[in-house]
Amino acid sequence: MNREQRRAAERRKPNRDKHGKEKIEQMLLVHKIAKYSVSDHTEPKNFNEGDKVTINISSVKSRPNYIHMNEKYKEFVDNSEGKVFTVKYDNGTKNLITFEENDMWLFWSGDLELYNPSDL
Repeated sequence: MNREQRRAAERRKPNRDKHGKEKIEQMLLVHKIAKYSVSDHTEPKNFNEGDKVTINISSVKSRPNYIHMNEKYKEFVDNSEGKVFTVKYDNGTKNLITFEENDMWLFWSGDLELYNPSDL
């Protein structure tokens, strides 16, 4: 099998998502995020798809791994103060949430607060 045939076979593998990333890598990321979140003693929260939430920025920034996170993620968190987002679950995961407005980042449900207009 030459290089071109091997690459074609790799693209056809069923264990890849639509972007070509290994599903195992995604599962490891979910586990890693959940591990950090659980070890920080934040309780998961139950939100329904479509609920309006805000990010608890102090909770996110207090994570021990925050200094190692992606700079664009940190910028997103910093710019999200006072913004309201709509809950969208990522691939059926219970406690990892993304937003309809920006589905690039995952957040632990314990780091979100249900939106209350009188709080802002």
